Amino acid sequence: MLLAGVLAGLAWWYFIGGRTISESDVRAFYAAESEAMRKLDAEAMCDMRDNEFVGKERITMSGRSSMGNYDKARFCENTSNNIGYVKRLMERSGKEVPIELKIDIKSIVIADDRKSATVEYVQRLLVEGEVGIKRKVVEELNKRNGTVRSLRVDSASEVYGRLGQR
Repeated sequence: MLLAGVLAGLAWWYFIGGRTISESDVRAFYAAESEAMRKLDAEAMCDMRDNEFVGKERITMSGRSSMGNYDKARFCENTSNNIGYVKRLMERSGKEVPIELKIDIKSIVIADDRKSATVEYVQRLLVEGEVGIKRKVVEELNKRNGTVRSLRVDSASEVYGRLGQR
């Protein structure tokens, strides 16, 4: 009898409880993402992406735009390279590079089955107070086994400051 109760609880968690996403789950995801960025933790940023993750991004810098598509492996590689660059800057300068990340959530739409959420937000990243990125993003999050991950992202980014010369 006890075994049947445990199995029923595990089945509920696997099929329902561990997959139901809420607005508070979404907000906690972005708080964790911001913290990982502040800590320059590329591995945590990568782990926040679903294995089926896909992204599409338009980047504008110095008046020129480019489009790109990427999967989880490419996202992880790019994130690791970018964070590695910032860490090398810090080593060379002998000081911390101040990073400010702000996420302004515009809307959260939870799917009818409560297994995913579509989030629209604006993200602003400022490095050393001089180089910044403003991203307008539509992102789909899902929840599996109690963990929220990014499944799909479509974004438009503008780089400004020393790199983008805005």
